[in-house]
Amino acid sequence: MKRILIVLSALLLATGVNTASAAKTDKPLAILIAADWCYNCKIIKPKLQQAYQGFENRIEFVTLDVTDDARLQKAQQQAAQLGQPQLLQGQFATGWVDLIDRSGKPVGELKQDMSVAQMRTALEALADRRD
Repeated sequence: MKRILIVLSALLLATGVNTASAAKTDKPLAILIAADWCYNCKIIKPKLQQAYQGFENRIEFVTLDVTDDARLQKAQQQAAQLGQPQLLQGQFATGWVDLIDRSGKPVGELKQDMSVAQMRTALEALADRRD
């Protein structure tokens, strides 16, 4: 098994495949970075519940929970699977949403100081992008 993983890793490096291109999806992503202790999360979550309504079939909504070390480790794995490992590398902030187009490129953000209408406008633009 270990030998297979080494061979596969070498093949990926040799062919120049990167995780961002490998992570293309049918839907764009809205990735919330959150924690139980996060003050901004408590402000943004109710707004997101309203803003997300009606976009469920057009955008994939993901929450990366970084409340503690165990959840952070799981969230880092999930971010890597989505082709967005940089979201949780080094120092990062909680309580915001990163908007990612179908090609894996970050194209915007939702912040706690935005209105629900502003969030919906950004989500509509994300859903309508043809990348």
